[in-house]
This record gives sequence, C-alpha cells and structure tokens, in this order.
Amino acid sequence: MQSLKVVIVGDTQVGKSCIGARYTQGTFDGDTTPTIGAAFLTKVISTEKGSVRLQLWDTAGQEKFKSLAPMYNRSAGVVIIVYSITNKSSYDSAREWARDIREKASPIAKIVLVANKIDLEDERVISTQDLNTMAAEIHADYAIEVSAKTNAGISALFTRIAVLCEDGNNYMDKIGDQVIIPEQSKGGCC
Repeated sequence: MQSLKVVIVGDTQVGKSCIGARYTQGTFDGDTTPTIGAAFLTKVISTEKGSVRLQLWDTAGQEKFKSLAPMYNRSAGVVIIVYSITNKSSYDSAREWARDIREKASPIAKIVLVANKIDLEDERVISTQDLNTMAAEIHADYAIEVSAKTNAGISALFTRIAVLCEDGNNYMDKIGDQVIIPEQSKGGCC
C-alpha cells in the first residue's frame, strides 16, 4: 500500500486540527487546544488505483513554532495551507506559507489551498473569489472551501488529494527520493 505524507499548515485557530480530526475520526471539537509542535493522524483511502495511506501531519500555527514547519514539509507529498474565511490575517499569511513551502519543501510537492469555516457565513470576510485569486497567485494544485464543523467539503478535499497524487509516474515513490538532508554543522554539541 502506498503512503502519502500530507502536512497541514496555516495560522493558529484556522481549524487545522479540526479538519484532520473530522476526516480521520469523523469528529468535531470546537474547544480544541492549540497544537504544540505537530500531531500525527492516519487514514486509508480507497481510490480507483488502490488504497493509499494518508499520513496527516497537523502542525502548530503559533508564530513560535513556525520555524519547525520546514522540517515537516521537506518530504511531504502534499502541503495543505488552511485559512479561515472569518480572518483576513490568516488569508494574508497563506502567501507567506506558500512562499516558505516553495522554498523549502520538495519541488514536486503539491500545494492545496483550503478556506475553512464556511459554516460561519455571517462572519465571512474572505470571498470565494478571493480563494480563487489566491490559488492562482500561489500556483495551488487545488483549492476548496470546507467546514470542519459541518463536514462540508472534507471528504472531497482528501479524495482530491489522493487523486492528485495518483499519476502514472509513481508520484508517491518519487516523494521519498526528494527528502532533503540538511548538512551537519561542524562543532558544537548539537
């Protein structure tokens, strides 16, 4: 069975953990505590070409943990950038996340842009057109609006991710070949 590393990034409080839990466990907890470092979840998805084990890495969105993101992104097959439709700052940060991914992740990693919290339509400050504009700007491979709370779009998101990575060129095998090993520093204790 093929495995695919999927890293979920974005600012704090945009619903990254809720998206992961909704997909892998079918649950939603509106009182989720902020992730420290990263959380790991898995789920097997069936596609036309067989089963794929999605390995979801839910990363911390707080600024103090942002420097850890490249470590998780390096061997990712897919990086999901999440923002909240109710938070303009999280939308603006998506550009920075995309730039960091393009600079530090595998050059063949797919980027998926996700607008979360569509259940909060009355609080929306980022339009669907904004999603499409950002997706084009950052050259996202896929973009979708979802709600972790209501489950809207969650299955479609992960099904599309599996399909994106099912090509005739063994995409998932190539990801493993793209792991970047940092040079060891000379001297010091670490």
